[in-house]
Amino acid sequence: MRLPKWAVPTVGVLIVGGALASRSWNEAKETEKGRADARESEQAEIKITAKLAEPCASPKPVRITVKNTTTRTLKSVSFHLGVYEEGRIGDLDPSSPDEEWTLTLVPGAEESRCGTVTIPVGPRHVLRPERRATNQATFYDKGERAK
Repeated sequence: MRLPKWAVPTVGVLIVGGALASRSWNEAKETEKGRADARESEQAEIKITAKLAEPCASPKPVRITVKNTTTRTLKSVSFHLGVYEEGRIGDLDPSSPDEEWTLTLVPGAEESRCGTVTIPVGPRHVLRPERRATNQATFYDKGERAK
């Protein structure tokens, strides 16, 4: 069986084109994965702590501190504050609402506010931000001015 003269060059062009398209697609996929990893790492650099504190009184007895340890200015943050009993792994108040703060924190700055939890918290309880899909930090884009 004999192939037409145009068949071999056409197949060659298709193979080379497919290889280039595949390479381009893989590079784009790797670039997006790198960006996602960088965003996740940056999210993890927002340090949130909570504890029962004297300056905070009822009905908001919890002192929550957000610290920006990234290189960008923080615009807002949302998180769920979990209540844990020493020695147990489950959040005692999983249905409590998420905290949402709008703030401007330059790199290295921190802000504290008094907050609340929906269950009584005593000295045997540990307060900490729980890792959830709703936790999110938003940053000012390069060139965007903080208001």
